[in-house]
Parts: sequence; structure tokens; C-alpha cells
Amino acid sequence: MFHIDVKDISTDILVLDEQHAKIINIMEDLKASVSNYHYENVETLLNSLHEVSQAHFKDEEAYMLSIGYPELEEHIIEHRKLEEKAKKLREDFKAGQPVLMSIIAFLSRDWLRQHVKESDMKYVGFQKQGAK
Repeated sequence: MFHIDVKDISTDILVLDEQHAKIINIMEDLKASVSNYHYENVETLLNSLHEVSQAHFKDEEAYMLSIGYPELEEHIIEHRKLEEKAKKLREDFKAGQPVLMSIIAFLSRDWLRQHVKESDMKYVGFQKQGAK
């Protein structure tokens, strides 16, 4: 479902690329757990995803600040919206709500396609223009 090669979302910033890879691996593990009916793993994976993404957002925001990225505030707002939606889905899952497919759709569509492949690539482009 995620079908994203880490090279396709490379920022050329080692720590951020390693975090993106770790996030994608957790997402793949989550998808596999759902597909194989291993629901006992889902909460642990969601918690891991939360921890890794928190560190990633902090590091990414610090990096954008360091390069003077003009859309930093908008990007931070986008991070907070992703965090809120992820938190709600995590809480709904813990409460026994049937949200597994919503979680997978959120990760695939909102996080990977819209955020990483679009929003993150904007600061990458900005950084590369400034590096010339």
C-alpha cells in the first residue's frame, strides 16, 4: 500500500532521511500486522510511530529554521495537524473503534503522499536553490 522507495523522498540530509526510512518501516510493519490479523502489534507500532515522528518533526523544523525556509510556519502547522489526526486515530484504536483502515489511509495518503512527497520536497527544493 505504501510503495515508496526511500530514494524517492530523499532530502540529502542524513538524519532526516534515516528518520523517513524508519517511519516507512514502521508503516510497513503496521500494514503487515493489519493484513495478517496481528492486531496485538498495532498499539506498539502506533506508539513507535508517534515517538519517531515527534523526533523527526523536531529535527526537521530545526533544519528548516537553520536554512531560513520561508514556509516554516506553514510547515509547522501541517506537522501539528498530522500529530492531532494521528493522536485521534491512536486514541480511537485504543478505545476499540474500528479505525484500522482509516489509520492505513491516513498514513498512505495524508502523511506519505501529501506531506512527505509534496510539503517536505518544497524545503528540499528551497535548500538546493540556495546551495547553487
